[in-house]
Amino acid sequence: MRWGVICVRQAAAHLTGAVRSVELAAIGRRTCEVELDLLEELGQSEVTQPVRTRPPELEPESLAGLHDRPTAGELVEAVREWIERLELHGHDAFLARVSARALQIVERELAAPELERRHRERLDTLGVTDDAELAAQVRAGRDDATTVEAIRASVVDKLRIADPRLLQR
Repeated sequence: MRWGVICVRQAAAHLTGAVRSVELAAIGRRTCEVELDLLEELGQSEVTQPVRTRPPELEPESLAGLHDRPTAGELVEAVREWIERLELHGHDAFLARVSARALQIVERELAAPELERRHRERLDTLGVTDDAELAAQVRAGRDDATTVEAIRASVVDKLRIADPRLLQR
């Protein structure tokens, strides 16, 4: 039980900004270890509606789903922040900047699941199952306005994730 409380409090320290730390963020996701131990102690192999209390700073606007906080996005953010604080030089500094940018892409992608849904809807509207099938049709001469607009919309959505600054030109 003590370990569970430590996990929750360390996650809270990170999430509130009191101590931004990749270590504290990662430890926060280990709370489920204690939850399993407690369920086993209670003789519960399955619990349909567990009762939990969390500090307010750990309660997301809408529950994160299966996993507790920190969320995947918050963990990525913690790692990115740690990388950005490293005092590196030369090629290592360059690679750290590249790594931080890659993590920013992951953060944006995790924060925008609707973009994947919109892409699927565009493919459905075009009557194709995936990008490969659409590409084959374009190579075969499909270039109607609906197809071109769907491709443009997909490219814009990809840029929203990869480098939104390019959309501000």
